[in-house]
Amino acid sequence: MVSEYDVFQVIASKGELRIIDIVKALNKPTSDYQHIFNLVSSLNNKGFVARKNTVKVIHNEQSEKLFRLISFCMNNCINYNLIFKKNMVEFIQKAAKKELFTIKDIRIHPQTFNLYVEALSKYGFLLVISRKPLKCKLLRHHFFTELMKFFKRKIFFYTTHRHSFLNAIKREIKKYKKNLKINPTRIDDLSNKGKVSFIHTSLNMEGNPLTLPETQKLLLEDIVPEKYKLTQIKEVTDYKKAIDLMIENVKKRLS
Repeated sequence: MVSEYDVFQVIASKGELRIIDIVKALNKPTSDYQHIFNLVSSLNNKGFVARKNTVKVIHNEQSEKLFRLISFCMNNCINYNLIFKKNMVEFIQKAAKKELFTIKDIRIHPQTFNLYVEALSKYGFLLVISRKPLKCKLLRHHFFTELMKFFKRKIFFYTTHRHSFLNAIKREIKKYKKNLKINPTRIDDLSNKGKVSFIHTSLNMEGNPLTLPETQKLLLEDIVPEKYKLTQIKEVTDYKKAIDLMIENVKKRLS
């Protein structure tokens, strides 16, 4: 189902449009015209767009915030419709309060909890510390600050403490070695994808501008994005070399 955010993204990226043009840009049938008309009216009432014969974005602080958030999500393959849900925003707000949180700290339906955890983990915003029980850590990220500002909420992050995960790591290594014998090709594929996600998350937090898809293309397909400085590209490739060396040294110790 098309959302207000989908409609706003089309208008903001394509410029002044008629409603029928918005319908076409969203690849929807003409039978959806009324639904999209209603969404445009809602955006108009909220002050994001102006509607006469055509529809255009009103350039104000809120519309600019929304455009930046949506652009960030699209550049990083993030489902903004999920992230912008009221329940998800509240989930992030509560998860930020405690460094290591479980479902006991955020009282929502278990299926919803798992959905949000998996999504935020996939997008590089969250670390799963353990599966049983499911214990997680929300990472500090400027995106959350901007998200809360847009929805006129405040976010207070936990105080960081030192934790030892040595025993948990040892258990995961045992599982990894066991699975490696059963299906080495599948494990290798998962390891490569996990490695790229880890590299992107780590460097993104330090200010590297490459998006997740660009990092994937650079490291998995040797496709170099053109719009960045050589130092920014080299930072990613050097980080991968360091990770590869670390993994190789660990494998030697385990063999």
